[in-house]
Amino acid sequence: LCSLVVSADSTATQKEEPIDNNMVLKTKPIKYTATFTNPSVKINEFNSLEEPISDIIISNQTGQERYPSIITSGKNAIVAYEYTNNSNTNIYLKQSVDYGISWSDSLVLPQPEKYSGINTTSPNLYIAPGRNKAYGAYISPDKNAGIYGNFLIDDITSSNIQIFPQIVDWSKRPYESSPEDFFSFTNFHVPDIVNYDNSTTPWVIAIIGSTNYTDESGTGPCADSPMFSFNHLEDPENFVSIAWFPNIQHCNNLSIANEYGNEMIYGVCEIKNGSNQDLLFFKGNPALWTPEDAELINQTITSDSNLLHPKITVKGNNVYIVAESDAEGIVIYHSSNKGDSWSKINVTENILSPGSNPSFPNIVLEETDFFCTFVESGNLSLTKSNNSGVNWSSPIRINDVNNSVFSQYNYYDIANKDQIVWTDIREGNQDIYYQLSYVPSVDLKIVNFSFSKENPLFPFKNFITIIVKNLGDGYAENVLVNVSYECDDGNITTTKHTAIIARIDSYQTKTVTTNLFALKSPDMFKAFIDFAGITNITVTVDPNQEKGDTDYSNNALTKSIEYKDIFLRFWRFENLFKLLK
Repeated sequence: LCSLVVSADSTATQKEEPIDNNMVLKTKPIKYTATFTNPSVKINEFNSLEEPISDIIISNQTGQERYPSIITSGKNAIVAYEYTNNSNTNIYLKQSVDYGISWSDSLVLPQPEKYSGINTTSPNLYIAPGRNKAYGAYISPDKNAGIYGNFLIDDITSSNIQIFPQIVDWSKRPYESSPEDFFSFTNFHVPDIVNYDNSTTPWVIAIIGSTNYTDESGTGPCADSPMFSFNHLEDPENFVSIAWFPNIQHCNNLSIANEYGNEMIYGVCEIKNGSNQDLLFFKGNPALWTPEDAELINQTITSDSNLLHPKITVKGNNVYIVAESDAEGIVIYHSSNKGDSWSKINVTENILSPGSNPSFPNIVLEETDFFCTFVESGNLSLTKSNNSGVNWSSPIRINDVNNSVFSQYNYYDIANKDQIVWTDIREGNQDIYYQLSYVPSVDLKIVNFSFSKENPLFPFKNFITIIVKNLGDGYAENVLVNVSYECDDGNITTTKHTAIIARIDSYQTKTVTTNLFALKSPDMFKAFIDFAGITNITVTVDPNQEKGDTDYSNNALTKSIEYKDIFLRFWRFENLFKLLK
C-alpha cells in the first residue's frame, strides 16, 4: 500500500506538515447554504399513475448537460450533472420534493475561493437507505486532472440545504524529504463514493488515477490505478488520505458499493489484460489500513471476450457485478459468499433479437426482484427478474422518443426501478431527462379514538387519544389531525386544539393526543356552554386533503357523544348552559 495525507484550507496559504511520514496539504471544506427555488407540484395531483410519467425534463439549457447522478429519500430527490457552456464545465444540482414530478432551478456546486473558476465534472452522489444526509464526489479536469473533490449535503429534504464542498489538489506536491523536488497525481477519472458507517470516516471515494510519486524503496508510481480517499484516521478534522496499490494498474470504469452498517467496501473496474479488457473485483476495509498493513483482496474475472462498463451492488453475503460482454450481451456475475467464488447469469440472450448490442448496464435489487437497465440502439431499457436472474422480462423502453439516449459510461443513473435519469439528445444537444413510473400512495385511516381525564383534579374527560394508521406504501409528514363536534341545533364546530403527526411511514400506526378544550379560564367555562347539546364528535386526519390520500372515505371517524360523557358532574346543568348559547 502507498498512502499520502492531504488537508486543504481554502483561505490559508498552502502549507506542508508531516503526518505519519506522509505528505500533507492544508485544506478545509467551506460551508454553503443553498436555497433551491421554484415551487413544486402538489403530491395530491399525482397520487396514482396509470402510466409512467416519462421524459420529464430536468435540464435543457443552451449548452451540454450530461453525466447525471440521482439520490432519493421518500418524496425528495437531488440530481447532480455536468453543464458545459462555451468552454466552461461545472457541476449543477437540482432538487425535487415531489418524487421528481417537478424540479427546482439549477444551482452550481460552489467551490472554495482559491479554486473559483475551475472546471468540475463527473459528479457521483450517494445516500444511505432511510437517511437524508448525502455525499458527493467529483473531479476537475484542470491541472492535468490532478484534483478531485467531495461534498456533504446535510439534509436533502430541506429547502435550505447546507452543502460543504472540499477540494483536494494533488496536481503538484513537494517531497517531504526533498522540497525542491515534486511529484504529481494526474488523470483522475470516474470517481465513485459510498457512505461509510464510521464516525471518523463517513465516506470513501474510489477513483482511477496515475502518479509519479516514489517512496524511499522505489514503490509508488502507477498508471490508471484504483485509488481510495477518506478522512485521515487519526486527524479526520484536518486531513484527507489517499491510498493505492501500485501493482494494480491499467484500469478504467470503476464502481464501488457497500451495505450501510458494514465497513467492507466492494468494488469492480475494468483491467487491461493484453488486448482484452477483464474485470477486477476487489474488497477491503479502509478504516483498518495503515501504510505498514493494508489488505485489498482482489481477483480478476476473465472471459473469452471483453468485459466492459461494470457496476456493482451488494446485499448481505451476495455480490452482483453487471457488465457488458462483446460476445454475450449483458451478463451478471454473482457471488453468494462475498466474492470468494462466482457464477454467471446472462440477462439479454433470450430477450433481445440476434445482432443486438446492449451496453452500459446497471442493476438494482428490490426485495426479491432484480431490475437491470441497459442502452441498446439509442434507447434506455429496463428488464426484470423475479427468480434471481433465471428468467428476464421483455425489456421496457424508458425514453419516449426513439434513439434519443446518449450512451456513455455514467451518462444515466437509476435510483430505483421507478426513478431513472439519463442524458438525452432529442433536441440536438445533451439534456437531462427523467422517468417516474410509480408514486407511492398514502392512505390514512382513523382507527379509533377515546376519552380520558387529563387532570385528576378536574371532573372532565377532555383528553382525547387518537389512533391513525397508514394503509399505503408511501409516507406522509406533518399530518394534521383535528376534532370537530356537532350539537342538536345542527351546528358543527372544529376545536382549536389539533394534533400533528411529524411522520407516518408505510403501514405504520401512530397514536397522538390532544384536548377538546383547555383547562384554564376562560376556555374551560366557555366549554360548558359550547358543548351543551353535543350529539357526536368527529376526528379527521388530513382534513385539508394535502397529503395525496388515495381514499378519503376513511379519514374521519364519528362517535355519538353525550354531554355527560365529557362533563362527568356538570351534565345536570346542560339545559341551563344551552340557554346561554
